[in-house]
Amino acid sequence: MSAKRKPLRKIVVEGVTYLWKVEHDHLALPPDPSQGVGGSRCREVFTAFLEGYHASPVRIRFPDGVGQSSGYPQAGVVWTSGSSGLDVNLNTPRVAAGLIRIALSRGWTPGQSKSPMVVEDGFFLLAELPAESPPKA
Repeated sequence: MSAKRKPLRKIVVEGVTYLWKVEHDHLALPPDPSQGVGGSRCREVFTAFLEGYHASPVRIRFPDGVGQSSGYPQAGVVWTSGSSGLDVNLNTPRVAAGLIRIALSRGWTPGQSKSPMVVEDGFFLLAELPAESPPKA
């Protein structure tokens, strides 16, 4: 039985249409010699494509690690701990647009490239997201 594929969502950024999704997966770890088995770490993966250019997505991974967590207890949510801790829901269009803008500013050229832009640990990018507007009274 195959796993269900997550549908792509549309978003328009700077007048250009992109397709995007957030998925949860697990990074396999090498076997631990003391235990004879390998483990895995959770990670959330944000993927975006320029509409019509599926060969050159941006894929930003957010793996669990020291001071950073992803996907538990809520899928699509990543956070960091410490005095400057962040809590970000990757499922929101505001965050998707922000990550697309950041990728473009860092050299992602989805209409020209033939290969993906992959960021293995995107937690450092979270600080570059625009601040959320306070709720209106």
